[in-house]
Amino acid sequence: MDGNKPLISVIVPVYNVRDYLPRCLESVIGQSYRDLEILVVDDGSTDDSLAICRRYEEREPRMKVFHQENGGLGSARDYGLEYASGDYIYFIDSDDYLEPDGLQYLLEDMLVHDADMGVAAYVVDDFDGIRPAPHVPEALTIEGPAALMRAYFETEFIKSFAWNKLYKAELWKEIRFPHYYSSEDNATCYKIFELVKKTRVLPRPFYHYVMRESSVDHAFARNIEKDFVSIEAAEDRYRFVSSRYPELEKLADENRWRIRTAMVQRLFAAGGEFRYRTLLKEWIAFFRQHRAPTEALRRTKRQIAYTPYLFGWAYKARWNAVQFRNRGRKRAYMRAQQQSGWRNT
Repeated sequence: MDGNKPLISVIVPVYNVRDYLPRCLESVIGQSYRDLEILVVDDGSTDDSLAICRRYEEREPRMKVFHQENGGLGSARDYGLEYASGDYIYFIDSDDYLEPDGLQYLLEDMLVHDADMGVAAYVVDDFDGIRPAPHVPEALTIEGPAALMRAYFETEFIKSFAWNKLYKAELWKEIRFPHYYSSEDNATCYKIFELVKKTRVLPRPFYHYVMRESSVDHAFARNIEKDFVSIEAAEDRYRFVSSRYPELEKLADENRWRIRTAMVQRLFAAGGEFRYRTLLKEWIAFFRQHRAPTEALRRTKRQIAYTPYLFGWAYKARWNAVQFRNRGRKRAYMRAQQQSGWRNT
């Protein structure tokens, strides 16, 4: 490493990603920008992810591997931040990967423009192939935290993801992630945005965001409770923005409404309206007590706030149908067992 060049601390939280981990680590090790310290934090993996990390550590002097009891993504990132000694911080999730010159591309532009944070476009890898998201038409400079916060609410290229950004390390001096199992970024990035004096947004994507079936972010039906903190994070962000940037209060209000309505819709899609009916009643009460900030959200509000009551018979019928089907399956099972010679004793 060249002592005259800035050092980038790359933090890689790892949890049960044995099939994706080698590609991730190879993409970081193979970066054209060589002045890196690679901090890999195994978050209590139960597969052989830790062993894979150890093998890479043996042959890569820039890599340090740590292990902790399972505490979630935020906890693992915080662990890495405690040991980071670089001038810049970069996060990559262990099932994702980078193009070879990505960090150099982002850092060089930040140095030229004396930016505190650099944001790059990214691509999504899923079952349909690779697709860019979002589109960034050209390189942009955003001056000041208020403009950055507005861009977060109004554009597609400033998102509350920790992983497609390169930060000056000083931004993370006091701020840490909450130790949730979901929505860590939503609860943290806006606090970083307030500290950023200048942001550069670059159009060429180099981060590959991999959507896999077992991803925490896309297993909502199985982990629905963990995503409830998205609403808490949105409410905290609304209070934060409203108190510091009154001119952005309406945008922050619209953002929290969109998150709440999306969560309710996903709740119904996951079939959780019965299991979580108490929580659903609380959310419906919020919709009834507060005015939605846009006409589109007001239409959605009317559907959510009143459908369960005006058309409650439909949900009751659905529930009864499920119970009837289950009883029918049980009776069929009992008949089959009896016909095969099984009897109660």
